[in-house]
Amino acid sequence: MNTPMTSIERLRKAMRFEPVDRPPILPYCDQFAMKQAGYTYREATYDPDKWAEGYARVRDRFGFDCVYDQGSAEGNADLALPKNAYQPEDDMLYYPMPYFIQTPEDIKRVKPPDDPWADPKMLRLLQTLQKLRENVGPDIPVISTVTCPYRICGVLRGFDVLAMDLVDRPEWVHELMNTITEGAIRLGRAVVEAGANFIFTVDPTASASFISKSAFLQFAYPYEKRMFEGIRAAGAEGIFFHFCGDTNDRLDVVADDVEFLVQDLGDLKDSYRKIGGKVLLGANIPITNVLLKGSPEEVERCCIEAILKTEGRFFQSASCHIPRHTPPENFSVWVKAATDYAKYPIDFDNLQKRLDQLPRLGCDESLRGFS
Repeated sequence: MNTPMTSIERLRKAMRFEPVDRPPILPYCDQFAMKQAGYTYREATYDPDKWAEGYARVRDRFGFDCVYDQGSAEGNADLALPKNAYQPEDDMLYYPMPYFIQTPEDIKRVKPPDDPWADPKMLRLLQTLQKLRENVGPDIPVISTVTCPYRICGVLRGFDVLAMDLVDRPEWVHELMNTITEGAIRLGRAVVEAGANFIFTVDPTASASFISKSAFLQFAYPYEKRMFEGIRAAGAEGIFFHFCGDTNDRLDVVADDVEFLVQDLGDLKDSYRKIGGKVLLGANIPITNVLLKGSPEEVERCCIEAILKTEGRFFQSASCHIPRHTPPENFSVWVKAATDYAKYPIDFDNLQKRLDQLPRLGCDESLRGFS
């Protein structure tokens, strides 16, 4: 291909496994982006103009393919729920105890708004999406984060208590999941109306590191699938799904219902062999031991390994949320390697030679999350 594709063309074609010039580069990096833009996380979270302008400027500087709203800052679906939360100046949202749901009566007080556009906190999020679209134009994908219902249940009830509820009070869980799912669908429709092309859904506590596969299939995934269907019906072009932790026993379940998957733990090559023909997998490059704490050579190595493990049929991403203190030089090396080494047609023999020249990782690659 002689003419580079626009980012939106690249993502749409890659999603359908059609020929592209290179894999999309889709970092989940809002904390990093706001720091590089010169804003504290809290400052940008509460100011749609700063968030949108800053993200667009950082995307232009580094050359990746998308922008995100502040859903990961506040947890989109959380905004609908009657839960006091604290936004630190330069960190993720903090949910203080005691947990909101203590008794069955408390469940009745969980009332996501019927119209997200009429809710002040949701309106700020929707205005951010509109500002993002204004800043990046039609050629850059705008992605909105909508948190999955099971995670929201844990925020309201406490994740440890919720795990016991699956056995002791299953009717509570189903009642709460129904309410939250409907709210998440309404929010999903609104973010599409506001300008989001794609929806990034996250359920960090529904992996095998937290609950069994049988519990996942009974209490979490039916509601997540319903949410996917509702958001897709509203016009979302595609849906991302991200677990945290061990997901090997349930990736195949989710792969049937989404277009993009970002796993945390697990071997990318094995996942590609099992499900790479029906869902576009993201490169699960370790965010802490490599992007945050590693050397540029280690970042380059992981990028090349991801290309080789997937035969270049994937999108560049990391194992989770890229830390705000990630060295800019590491981020730049990642984007450059993802751009230069994965241009089609890919010279896999040359990539293997370059990989053999690079030092091996000086860390345990399995430790991918925050330290």
